[in-house]
Amino acid sequence: MHLKRSAAVGLCALSLALCVPSRAVIQNGTLLHFEAMNNASFATCQGSRAEFCVRTCCEKGENVISRKCAPSSTDWAPTFLNQTTTANLEIIGGFIQECKFGYQLKTLSFHIDESTKYLLSSSGELEVQTAENTFALGFNYCFFNLEVNDQILESVRSCVKISVPQVAGLPSIDSVPSVSVRKCCPPDQMMGVSKDALVCVNRSSPWRPAVIHSYPTQLAQLPAEKTNISDPGKFKCPNGTSMQFLIPSASKDAFFLMSNGNILLARYNLSIKPGLFCLDDLRNPTSAPQPFATVCHTMPKQRTPKQLEAHCTDEVCVQKCCAAGFRLHNSQCVPTTLRWKPTFYEGERLFRGQVAHKVLYGQINCDDGEIHVFNGSRSATPLLQKNGGLRVNGTVYTFGVHRCCIDSGSIQNLPASLNSPGHTLAFCCQPHDKEAELMEIVKKILLIMSSICLFVMLAIYMLVPCLRNIHGKCLMSHAAALFAAFFFTVYNQIVPVEEGPSCDALGENNATVLYYFHSCIEVISSNADG
Repeated sequence: MHLKRSAAVGLCALSLALCVPSRAVIQNGTLLHFEAMNNASFATCQGSRAEFCVRTCCEKGENVISRKCAPSSTDWAPTFLNQTTTANLEIIGGFIQECKFGYQLKTLSFHIDESTKYLLSSSGELEVQTAENTFALGFNYCFFNLEVNDQILESVRSCVKISVPQVAGLPSIDSVPSVSVRKCCPPDQMMGVSKDALVCVNRSSPWRPAVIHSYPTQLAQLPAEKTNISDPGKFKCPNGTSMQFLIPSASKDAFFLMSNGNILLARYNLSIKPGLFCLDDLRNPTSAPQPFATVCHTMPKQRTPKQLEAHCTDEVCVQKCCAAGFRLHNSQCVPTTLRWKPTFYEGERLFRGQVAHKVLYGQINCDDGEIHVFNGSRSATPLLQKNGGLRVNGTVYTFGVHRCCIDSGSIQNLPASLNSPGHTLAFCCQPHDKEAELMEIVKKILLIMSSICLFVMLAIYMLVPCLRNIHGKCLMSHAAALFAAFFFTVYNQIVPVEEGPSCDALGENNATVLYYFHSCIEVISSNADG
């Protein structure tokens, strides 16, 4: 299977970011803060006879639908508990409350990280284990259950203390006159999500970004008198860069505004200069806004196959789609901590010898053809050959040297098994076949001419009564069926219909009109015999 290249970057992670965890429980109209709760009171679920308790971000009987808590007939049963435990489980609806300064909303889910495990004690305390950390959340959590197509995507929300990276040489906030920062939206607005698109929406409170400063590095709110908002609401990524959206709660990419005006992507120790990012808040339908950033990463220059050949005369060259330290997400390059190394094949077999090669960076310039994306599924696995070419296992596609770039990455909306950051993707340029394109044009012209002739013949037979005998009616039926089939065929070639209901309907129409013709022939023939 291969996918057409798309520049659209999905916003699925935003849906998982728009619920703030509760720090309290409502039971019979009484607000019980965690500080006032003890294990015994939670163990008995505030008076119920259940052996286990678990907290949800929405009220009991509600799930998150379209980024808001809403009543639902789809009941949630924790997937990490066995049936015996679930039968003795009390689900308590949460109370949405914002995280205090110095803490951030954290999303923990095996839909984001497959290594995530939930450990629930009978007291109701929760521990979440990931490949990198163990979070002892205690009672400070709620389960955020996102309902999509009658299925529930389970994740945990909690206020987690922000780990401030230590950066040497940062000036103290007291020693700088101001910190200049680009705001993504105008001063009286902030970011919001509408129909899976980012838009600017009104806000009621002033924007106060957090900033790290001094050494040892500390986190503080930037004073209003030292906040210099430059050119708000007009941010666009420069040409030759790749855009990335950052939400600390929905990804591992925590970012920090520094007192020198740069931002730091802590996971990658990557500093982004002014002009390549904007900051703002992201509106949350149920609670306080969350920090949000748009970051522009410099992309390697695209090269045509002929330009690549000039760089590789006597050695095997491998084209990596993104720069070193970056990987693909859809068609965009984003930072990564994974180290990339090409794997070579001989046909479909892994080549275990050493291949002397040179790595070039940048995607293929395909002005003379069409880009195909191979996602590494079993039916379309890109295999880098030891001569630098690429073979797509399970398909008829074979690409010569300098026709593909290859990298690790992920594509949104693919299954998790195909979407790990280290998964192999290939972007390949298929040159246009000029002879085949000419034949397609001739075919369309002939089909259009045939449709016109069939329509004219059908009109003549309808206007001349003496032609409408048994044989004439058979011919009219045949002409009508062929005209409809030709019309839909020409329409599909001029206005391509993607696979799906529309394509199925088009095929059914063609089949129906041809079946109609043969049915008419049988009816007319039987009448003639009678």
